[in-house]
Parts: sequence; structure tokens; C-alpha cells
Amino acid sequence: MKVGLPEWARRLRAERESRGWGRADLAREMLKAAEPYTLPGMKSIVASIKGHEVGRHRPGDPYRPLYRTIYGKSDHELFGGSPEGMIIDHASFGDLLLTGARRARPVDADHVLALRDANRHLVALDNAYGGGELVAIACRAFRNAGAGLASGRCPPAVERDLQAAVGETGEIAAWIAYDADRQALSRQLIHEAMMISRLAGDRGMELLQFSHLSMQGVYLHRSREALSLADSVIDDRRLSGRTSTLFQMRRARALAQLDERRDALKALSAAHAHLGDGVGSSDPPWAWWIDDHELAYHEAVCHGDLGSWDRAVEVIGRAVEGCEAGRTRCSFNDRAQQLDILVRAGAWREAEPVLVTLLAEVGEVGSHRTDNLLTTVADRLGRSKAALPSTLSDATAELRTRLTGG
Repeated sequence: MKVGLPEWARRLRAERESRGWGRADLAREMLKAAEPYTLPGMKSIVASIKGHEVGRHRPGDPYRPLYRTIYGKSDHELFGGSPEGMIIDHASFGDLLLTGARRARPVDADHVLALRDANRHLVALDNAYGGGELVAIACRAFRNAGAGLASGRCPPAVERDLQAAVGETGEIAAWIAYDADRQALSRQLIHEAMMISRLAGDRGMELLQFSHLSMQGVYLHRSREALSLADSVIDDRRLSGRTSTLFQMRRARALAQLDERRDALKALSAAHAHLGDGVGSSDPPWAWWIDDHELAYHEAVCHGDLGSWDRAVEVIGRAVEGCEAGRTRCSFNDRAQQLDILVRAGAWREAEPVLVTLLAEVGEVGSHRTDNLLTTVADRLGRSKAALPSTLSDATAELRTRLTGG
């Protein structure tokens, strides 16, 4: 049951109001002070601030340090010691995900909102650090979130919303397992997530999950499977512009692997056409990352698979330049793919500075999928019969050492 407003919640509201700020003003200050991509969108930040100020959620990362910075107060001055009086007792999104589903309290609408917020934090962590060390947390998050569905404590009025949120958690966990190069686990997770999303009637999330399976088919060189999955969706005339772009990209990648040049280039052309339609009201919320940068990345790999190395080099350069600041894992993966294309094209002079840049990032980002690509590139350089510049050979040796933890 609800009890009196906790003192820390009163202090947070008093600090804001003493500056003459509304919650939106504080949200803007948080966006200025935070590291890139560590916070969700504006509306979600405002909702979180409200949750803090009414005592619903005790602030954890990343909000707690932001309150300290913006208000110029110590942790003790703002939050004191005892957390009694909270409606939902969790110190951070991780605490909610890892233990929340095991509590005896009802799974209500606030729980669903908190799970959605936690999903955004998982995405932010993946963008910053990659899936390697995050996969265990993401899997536990999905299992425990799903336990709320099986517990019988979910009121019928929120069951569909909870199913949709848990399906989203499963998709995120499957992606993180994919980035950690745990492919069997990723397939298992995505199939479970699809079942839950279908129960929720969440067609938009189900489409993203179909795309995940097609993407994974390309990665594992199960090209016919990837193509069939993409084709099973493309004929749906209800697809939004960006969703159509995504599945045309998947189709192009599979066709390029199969060396079906004409159809691969046709699919790329269709992807560009759909992307040119701009953002539409029918685009699902998750489609924000389907943009010129994403399409350029996949187009470059397609040209490489088709043997058009000059074109691949040009387009992957565009993709690297188009990666937004703050998307650390994305930038690391893009540069690794750029290095692979340059090496396969025999562009030694251009490859060397890319490799030097990557050396500083190996170990900083835990994307095992990208590390494995770099291992393949290092092996390719080692087997090359061409006379490599000595500096490139030295950098390759250093890459091997860092990849093996030496």
C-alpha cells in the first residue's frame, strides 16, 4: 500500500522548484549533463522525474548522479539513507529487472512502465559497451520479466501491455546475445520473444523479431533461410516505409551472399526508395535506427560480397562517417567492417590508419561478434602473399595481442 511521500522525493521536487524549473526544464538540463545515449527520449525522462518526485521510483543510474551534478548536492543531502516509503522499491533499473519479478507485489501498470524504462537502459548500455558482458544481465532480465506473466499476479487489464513489454525485453536480449556471438542462445531467445509478442498482438515488434532471424541467417551464411524470411514479410502491403527498407536490406544481403547480383542491386534500390519516403506515422517506434548510415553499412557489405571492392570501399567510408557520436559499439563495428573491406580490397595504405584507430578501442567495447571479425581480418592479413607495409604488419601483430588479452 502507499504510505507518506518519502523525504528524498520531497527534496528532489523542492530543489527543482527552487530554481523555477518545470519537469521539462530539468529533463533538458539532464540531457545536457548526461553522456550521449545514456538517457531515453524527452517524454520518458519527464515521466521518470515525475516518478521520482512522487516517490514511485527511487533514482538509480543514470539519474542519481545527474541529480547530484545539477543540484550541486551530495548523495546523502539529496537521498539520505533509508529508502522506506517507496511505492516501488528499486535503487536502479538493474535491481528492478533482476529481482522485481520475484517480489510478491502485483504486476501493475507501473511495473510495465518501469520494465519499458529498463529496456531503454539495456539498449543504452549495449550502444555504449556491446553485448559481451551484458548478455548474462539481459538474459536474466528476460527470464525474470517473463516470470511476471507466468506468476498469475498480472491483472487482465494490463496483461497485454506486459506481454508486449516482455516481448521487447526478449528482442533486446536476443540482439545482445547476437552481439556477444552467442548465436544459438540468440535464436532461442528470439523465438521465445516472438511467441510472447504474438500473444500481445504486437505486430510491429514481431516484424523486428522476423528481421532479427533474417539478419542472423545472413551472419551465419544461411542465405536461403535469410532470404525466405525477408520475402515472407516484404509482400505485406501494410509495411511502413522504414520497415520496408529494413527487409529490403535483409533481402539484398542474402542475395549478395548467393551471388545473385541483379536481384541484390534491385533490393538495394528498393531500400533506398523506401527510405527516401522519410519518417511516417506508421513507422514502429523501434525504427529510429533505420537511416542512411544503416543502409550504407549493409550496402557496402553487399558490394563486397558481389566483388565490387571499389564501390564497397567508397560506401563503407560513408557509413563510418555517418555513425552518430556516442554510439560507441556501432562505431567500433563499422570500423572493423571497414578494415575487413579495405584488406579484402588490398587497400593497404587506407587500411593502416583504420587499424591503428581500432587498436585503441579493442577491449573498450565488449562486442565479441566484432572481435571475431577482427580476428578473421588479422588471419587474412597473416595469410596475405602481398608485401605488406611493415607498419601494417606491426599493427596486425599488436591487434592479435590485444584480441587475445596479451
